[in-house]
Amino acid sequence: MVDRTKKWEALKRFLQTGPLDPPRLAAVAFLAGRIERVRFVSDIESSPVGVRISTRKRALWPNVPFFARVHGVEVPDPFLFIAALATSDETIDVLLEVDPEEREDGWLDAVLEDAAQETPQERVDALRAEIDRLLDIYNEIRRGLEGAEEGREDYRRFLEIAQRDIESLTRELRERAAELNGRRTP
Repeated sequence: MVDRTKKWEALKRFLQTGPLDPPRLAAVAFLAGRIERVRFVSDIESSPVGVRISTRKRALWPNVPFFARVHGVEVPDPFLFIAALATSDETIDVLLEVDPEEREDGWLDAVLEDAAQETPQERVDALRAEIDRLLDIYNEIRRGLEGAEEGREDYRRFLEIAQRDIESLTRELRERAAELNGRRTP
């Protein structure tokens, strides 16, 4: 476990590596507010909740400044990421991408941890919780659509997105539950 002071210093150093644009500032401020639940990693592929923030100036195309994934759902915007995790107590795996010369003194390497792997049961439980949350959102959008005079197309688009995400997570839940049950069977 990395000391919270080192994590705080890493976030401050990261802010110094690029422009102080509002979306990046918001994301870093959100992470700073949850510093106890932040884990700096070198890869977020297997992370249940992961975010990659980049200030690389000499990266090969495409250089995406922000990317997050929350339980398999891609979140392309810092403000949507913050909204998705505003009430969550989950660990957030953070990948900070900077140009090589920005990390020469080792400030970033000093805080890197290996991403912990979820157990199969933890993943099944997390998927169920995320599906429940998305169903609540879906129902709220549906209620909004029923009473909306304007913006009906937006509501329909949000309904489609929520439905697609629910279907995707449900498929993953079925696969994970089958794997879990298969392991328990002699």
